[in-house]
Amino acid sequence: MGNCVARDIPDPQTGLTSNHIKAVRANWKLIEKRLPEYGLELFVAYLNKHPDWIGLLPFLKPADMPRLQQTPRLKAHGTIVLKKLGELLTMLDSPPKLIGELLKQGSTHRARGLAPENFQAIQHDLNELFVKICGPEFDIEGWDAVLTLIMTGIEEGLRQARDKDAKYL
Repeated sequence: MGNCVARDIPDPQTGLTSNHIKAVRANWKLIEKRLPEYGLELFVAYLNKHPDWIGLLPFLKPADMPRLQQTPRLKAHGTIVLKKLGELLTMLDSPPKLIGELLKQGSTHRARGLAPENFQAIQHDLNELFVKICGPEFDIEGWDAVLTLIMTGIEEGLRQARDKDAKYL
């Protein structure tokens, strides 16, 4: 984790402490056991709270709302998203690599029409899901720090892509 040796000193690039990283990775071991199930649960909750965002997923239509639990492509998408989160967790010790990946994710999601509020909502839904999965072992401080870092990086990638697009208009 950067150049910080002490366990409680935040990394200057990420703001994360080694305690944050250790706790989040310990929780992730519980989560990663059932990614397809949890990925589906995440996106069902997300779309039930924000049904007007269903159009952001090109494989869904508003008529699919009552059948989200039975939608294989939504389950596959949720699995991909949680796998990507797992990959990002492996990069927490390498801030430049992590930041580069977050900016890339923001840029690719900008092309798909997503905005910062979509990521802020999914952060909230991830926290709710992970509390449910991990129970009392859930490390709220660690997850809040990690997910805020991830979403902030993705949002910066969205902004950079928007600004780049604006230059060519």
